[in-house]
Amino acid sequence: MKGTRSSLIIRFPEDGMGGRRKCFQVLNHENDHNGHIRIGELKRKLYNLIGLAYNHKELDFSLCMDGKCISMRNENEHLQLGEHETHVADLKIQLKGGGNNPSIQATSSRDVNSIQAKKVLIEQPVDRYISEEVRKRIVFDPEKDAPSTSCFRIPFHEYNGSKWQPVSYEKLHQSSNTVQELKIVTYNVWFDLLEREARMLEIVKICQSANADIICLQEVTRGSLEIITKQPWIRDNFYISDSLENGGATVSPYGVSIFVKKNLPVVKLFLNELPTRMFRSALSLELKVDDQILCFSTIHLESLDNQPLRAQQMYLISTFLKLYNTAFLCGDFNFDSEENYHKDITPLENENLENFYPDFIDIWKELKYPVHDMGKTFIGDHSRLDRMILKSSIFEPVDITMLGTTPFKEVNGRVIYPSDHNGLLTTLRPKK
Repeated sequence: MKGTRSSLIIRFPEDGMGGRRKCFQVLNHENDHNGHIRIGELKRKLYNLIGLAYNHKELDFSLCMDGKCISMRNENEHLQLGEHETHVADLKIQLKGGGNNPSIQATSSRDVNSIQAKKVLIEQPVDRYISEEVRKRIVFDPEKDAPSTSCFRIPFHEYNGSKWQPVSYEKLHQSSNTVQELKIVTYNVWFDLLEREARMLEIVKICQSANADIICLQEVTRGSLEIITKQPWIRDNFYISDSLENGGATVSPYGVSIFVKKNLPVVKLFLNELPTRMFRSALSLELKVDDQILCFSTIHLESLDNQPLRAQQMYLISTFLKLYNTAFLCGDFNFDSEENYHKDITPLENENLENFYPDFIDIWKELKYPVHDMGKTFIGDHSRLDRMILKSSIFEPVDITMLGTTPFKEVNGRVIYPSDHNGLLTTLRPKK
């Protein structure tokens, strides 16, 4: 029997960014269940909607519609949809906490914005930075619009032969102070479950072939971290920013991670908390080279049409990086170099990057644009979302290349890439 064309629409009363109504059309297709949708399928769509990796152990959903709340715990059950449109007045999201993590319930998009999905084991808080006076050309007033960002010093972890455990800063400081070359990788590893183990193994293989010294990853989940940290090359050679033995707090439900070679002169690791509705944060690594402190940060900025939040996040990280003479920032910036998410919004978000980071060079643009190579790192719509930028008087980039640009396997006629993003690899060397 031919299916029924149905749609499911979720409405939030406001989006937390100016009071506009939010409307998300989760489902709009001719389905084969005569107006039904399986709960498990709907939950996956909801996870994608709010930017979370699909893992039923982490979140509980309930939908309030037609005057009653519907539990979504049984993923094999089917939800009856209306013949044309079904409207949901309230989406309740329950984040399951473990250990010291409390459960938090969100009933609107504003509440979703304020969810704290992670709290790390903090050694000692460091002083918060003091924001500099904002430049005249920026697109918002940070004194009014930018929430304060907390900066915490957190421990690295080292594999001791049987498990990952925090490593003392005293041990870190015993590393050599001489660096002749740094190879740095940034890679959004994609939180999707599709061929996850095979993809993570391929990404580790790519990083190993590149002989990376610092690996910056985005969209890392507990599951992907577990796979990556089981690999001998990682265990033998790297300090890591988090481990499952430590609860995996910075990657729950997902987050950013830094892996740094143990022979490098590591000083500190910071977690920078950002205003976010998608659990975004930044990690910053300090190295000491020739008596200078260098900072290497990785970020995963807010996605989709969240331009104001991306601007705030970029500005807040820029104020932190202004404390360093040499600073390197990489990750998934989530805006394209040529067009905005909404094409009718001007100017390009690149202007925020130029305004907040005037002393930085865009390494791909610096080394590749003369030969008209646009560096499209997002496979889905060929956008340039991932970047590496640098300011330094002692280091310069000598090369940059994309990683994972070809499929590595095929499943049921579908080609599989390591991620939905390409990675980037750059090489830094001391200036002559």
